[in-house]
This record gives sequence, structure tokens and C-alpha cells, in this order.
Amino acid sequence: MSFIQTVYGLLLFYFLIGFLSFYFINRKKDKDAARKSWVKTLIYFFIINIVAGSIVFFPLVFRCISILIIIVGFYELFTLYQKSGYRLSRIFYSSVIILGVFSVFFFAYSGLNKEQIFFTFALVSIFDSFSQITGELFGKIRLLPHISPNKTVEGFIGGAIITLLLSLIHI
Repeated sequence: MSFIQTVYGLLLFYFLIGFLSFYFINRKKDKDAARKSWVKTLIYFFIINIVAGSIVFFPLVFRCISILIIIVGFYELFTLYQKSGYRLSRIFYSSVIILGVFSVFFFAYSGLNKEQIFFTFALVSIFDSFSQITGELFGKIRLLPHISPNKTVEGFIGGAIITLLLSLIHI
């Protein structure tokens, strides 16, 4: 079994755990909220698989997706600046510089070999998913309530532990 097949198998295993977790989480929610949660979960599942497929089978497509992500990031930043009435110029220009630096590194990352990109992508995806799951199951302490009110310390720790376990399995 190849490295990519192993990592993808682990990613699918984590999705299975995630789907089971969301089943228990959504049982406590009203029908409309549970339906929205399932739709979001399924969309996330498809996006992850589309991006994973582009990394493994069509690296040039992933490189194009990377460029699109960078363009959308700058667009969002300029839109926020416009909506602010062009206030807080120092913060805006600082943000443009920071985003520019990160964009250069992200674009360089998109050119690495597919095994490195895929493993990193799997880790980030699993961290994101399991931060949400553990946060919804056990979250009490808000991490940064003014920036992202639904993020919890427990979610961050849960996502980090699960991600660390996956990375150790790889070693």
C-alpha cells in the first residue's frame, strides 16, 4: 500500500469517526439545525475529497486552486477595507503585507511533491474537523470570543491531540 493510500485510508477513517460524532451531536439539536449541520458536513466531505484528488492526481489543478485561494484572500481583504469606509489604513496595509508573505509561501508549498502536500492537507483537515467535533461535544471555554465566538479551548486541544496521533502514526 502506498503512502498516499495509507494517509487517505486514515483520512476516511477519521471521517467515519466524524460522521458518527456528528450523529450524536445532531441528536441534541432541533431538526433544522441538525439538517444544516449534516449539509455542512457533507459539503466539507466533498470539498476535502475534491482537493485531495487534485493534489494526488492533478497537481497542476491544485496549483491553480492555490492561486484562486490567494486571489480570493486578497479580494476579501480589499472588500473588508472598502466596507470599513477605507478606515484603519495601517491595519489594512499591514494585512496586505502579511497576506502577501503567506501567499508566497503557500504558492511555494503548492509546488512540493504530492506526498508532502497531501500529508499536510490531511493533518489540517483532521485538525479542523476534530476541533469542531470536540468543541461541540465538550467545549465550554471560549478561545477568542471577539474573533471567533464558537471556537473553544477544548475544541483546540481535541483537534490538536487527534492530529498529533495521526502524525505519529505516519512516523
